[in-house]
Amino acid sequence: MPHEEQREKNIRLVTEVALDCFLANGIEKTKVADIALRSGLTERSIFRYFETKADLVLAASLLYWKRILERIDRMSHTVTDGGTTGLQDAENVLVCYSQLYRLDPNGMRFTLDAELTLHAAGRQRTQQAEPHHAVSGGNAVQIVHAAVEDLQRLAHLLEKHLAELRQLHVAPVLFKQRHTELLLQLRDGVAQARLR
Repeated sequence: MPHEEQREKNIRLVTEVALDCFLANGIEKTKVADIALRSGLTERSIFRYFETKADLVLAASLLYWKRILERIDRMSHTVTDGGTTGLQDAENVLVCYSQLYRLDPNGMRFTLDAELTLHAAGRQRTQQAEPHHAVSGGNAVQIVHAAVEDLQRLAHLLEKHLAELRQLHVAPVLFKQRHTELLLQLRDGVAQARLR
């Protein structure tokens, strides 16, 4: 296997193992040595792929949310029979998301712990960096915060449009078109946040 393929495979493995450890034990109690042992690699190898534990938390968070989005998509499709309006589809997605607090309490706890860990790491990096580095937006916490802000703006926009559409009783075809536009904006916002 070429070196780059092996590297990508190891990064995926470490990220998945780290997520499993973080979900089971919490971020604080999980040591990089535990992740290395479970993944069959050395700590040194892990730090070759991830500069800090916070970088590993960020990668695990992105993996977790990717899985959650896939899960919500599956859950929302099993609730509907395909003959629903865009408004009903949006409501189903929100209901599925709210159920995660009951269905995946460890995951919800992990997301909160990850946010605190990344915030602390960003603050520490900002304090250590020269002023022009802090403004550049290059650290993981700034990326996550920018993505969260983008998602919050888009969610607010979606809620606003849902309320307007409910009042106007817009035809389902027009609603689905607008809903699709908003979801595309949301996807693009997440993609741009990952590129920062």
